[in-house]
Amino acid sequence: MNDIFAYSQVIQGTLILLSALVGVAGYVVQSKMKAKERQHELDLAHNAHLKQLRLERTREQLAVFAGPASMYTMNMWQLFWATFAGGTKLDKLGNGKIGKYMEKSGFNFKTFISATHNELDSWIGPDLEEKCRQEPSCLFAVHYRNIMTRLVLGNAVHLSKLLKLHSGHLSNWTTGEKFKKQYPCAASSGWARNLFFLQFCNWADEFEDIIQNQWSKKDYTLMFPAFAPYPAQVTPYLLSMVTRLREAEVSFGASDRIVESFDKEMTDLDEAGAGNPASKATDKKKKYAVSAAAAGVAAIASKVVTDNV
Repeated sequence: MNDIFAYSQVIQGTLILLSALVGVAGYVVQSKMKAKERQHELDLAHNAHLKQLRLERTREQLAVFAGPASMYTMNMWQLFWATFAGGTKLDKLGNGKIGKYMEKSGFNFKTFISATHNELDSWIGPDLEEKCRQEPSCLFAVHYRNIMTRLVLGNAVHLSKLLKLHSGHLSNWTTGEKFKKQYPCAASSGWARNLFFLQFCNWADEFEDIIQNQWSKKDYTLMFPAFAPYPAQVTPYLLSMVTRLREAEVSFGASDRIVESFDKEMTDLDEAGAGNPASKATDKKKKYAVSAAAAGVAAIASKVVTDNV
């Protein structure tokens, strides 16, 4: 009888121990589940915080640097093609020599789109520059100086300041390899992704000096910077940067606009052969074909910037 009682006590104790162990195990499992839930909540909050920081950073890049910079370069871009392409009023005043110079220099729609040509040593060519020196009061020379003064002092100087202040920390960079592939004209430069910005600042600084310290004193020795060529690729470079930032805004859910990629539009335009008819036209028609093609690129660039504000 005593043995049966003792055996029952052992069984009862074992059951109590097992019950306690089950309870402890359940508590441990429940605690782990709650810890995982808590960690998940913390991860979500952390990711949301990082997303908000990235959105704020993107908007800072757009508002402080890329947005204003793109509009300054767009203004210059439009004025360049409207004034210095073949067949424009200024070209006619120069007896078609601007268009001929651009054609001879190798800068045209195709080389611009393919980014195989970047540096421009003049916008009117040496013959017309000499005319401006020898006949500073002629209508062509007066128009040229007025146009360049407005363009440089009203746009280039301001863009140069923006680049110096903000491009180092507010630019949206592609990888070095993508840059080399997209801009073969700069693939071998040691300055790499900084090249166009540095070239533009040097060009703006030298031209401002010419206007302020030479033209203002009726010294017309220089009609264009002698040591700093104009970087034609700075415009698509900045516009593609704006596009990437707009795409980032959309990815963060902060905008529902459809962003048209500037790079894709340029590629599509090139593949469509928008510049090809010029090669089959007469010299006179070629000037207008190139001008029209350039205007088309300008319109695309404007679409990228303005449609996605």
